[in-house]
Formats: sequence, C-alpha cells, structure tokens
Amino acid sequence: MDAQTIRSSLVSGRYRVTLHARQRMAERMIFDSDISHCAEMASINNQGEDKFKVTGQGLDGEELTIICAWDGETLIITLF
Repeated sequence: MDAQTIRSSLVSGRYRVTLHARQRMAERMIFDSDISHCAEMASINNQGEDKFKVTGQGLDGEELTIICAWDGETLIITLF
C-alpha cells in the first residue's frame, strides 16, 4: 500500500474507525471533516507493516495526527 491510496481513502471518507479512535474523536472533538481536511495536505509516513502516520491540520488549524493501517481498506487506529 502507498501513501496516495491512504490519502485518497481519508479524503473521500472511505475508511473504518476503531472503537478506540471513535472514543478519541469524541473526547477531542475531531470530526470526519477534520480527517478529510487533514489528509488533503498531510505528510504521510509509512511506519512499516502496512501502518501509516498521517500528520496535518484539522479544520481549526490545530495539528492532527492520524495513525492508520491497511487491511484491504484504511482503518483508523487512533488520532490526536
């Protein structure tokens, strides 16, 4: 898997979110629109074993980091 595929899936909303990540989203007031916005211009680094670190900004201009994996589709593991 490559960074462009991860970016495309995050921008278009084609991803799954773990329960842990959903909880973090609720705690930190991070919305799907923040994920899409972040991914548009994000730095995406392969962390090995089909895991990726996506770093950009949410709609509020604050830094947003998304940790995701590829398992046939993009799976958001956590965000902060």
